[in-house]
Amino acid sequence: MGEQLDYSFQHYGDFGWSFLFLVPLLIIVVLVLYVIIYLINIGVKNKLLKRGLITILLISLVIPFLRLGLVKSHNRDGSITIPKFQKEIIKSKTKNMSKDEIIDYSIELTAETLKFSDKCSPVTFKKETNAHCVLYAKVLASVCNYAFQVNHIDATAYPVVGDVTFAGINLCSLVSSIFSFNNRLKNFTKDHDFVEIKSPNSDIYVDACIYDLLNVSIKQRN
Repeated sequence: MGEQLDYSFQHYGDFGWSFLFLVPLLIIVVLVLYVIIYLINIGVKNKLLKRGLITILLISLVIPFLRLGLVKSHNRDGSITIPKFQKEIIKSKTKNMSKDEIIDYSIELTAETLKFSDKCSPVTFKKETNAHCVLYAKVLASVCNYAFQVNHIDATAYPVVGDVTFAGINLCSLVSSIFSFNNRLKNFTKDHDFVEIKSPNSDIYVDACIYDLLNVSIKQRN
């Protein structure tokens, strides 16, 4: 089974990795909804009240599930060297940008520069580079910090290690336990790297890896 999964990830790229994270969530959501709706149907006799309760249930479950969250565990040392030609591009593109605009630009640039994989290659900014979440976080932090510096913005980006949550469920622990039969996948999914951006007035988490993989933007204020 582990060899089959490895093959699918190697040959189906981003779809394979999206499948890895989303399928366990969908199974849990469907099972929970089924059980609760079944209990409502058995316990509530009034048809109008029954429909109202099911509608409220669906709304209350769907809204939180639209948001992914990030939980920090510890910092990770390291950064990448940005080539001179890319520094000039970043400096030109981010001129007079605000902090939030620089963060958005840096996430987009990181997603354009990297392609999700279980292995990393040297980052050149000349072609798409294979990377996992650790390298995504280092590239994003490095781009942010250079843009902050040249625009004289008092903010610093740090690569950090932690977990991804979904409606209170720890996705990293969940996916890692599901793939406990394969040590490589278990260790690969046990945690997640993202970026913490600290400034005098705010402290936020951002993630270019999830943005690139699932097209979901996370800016979580702490």
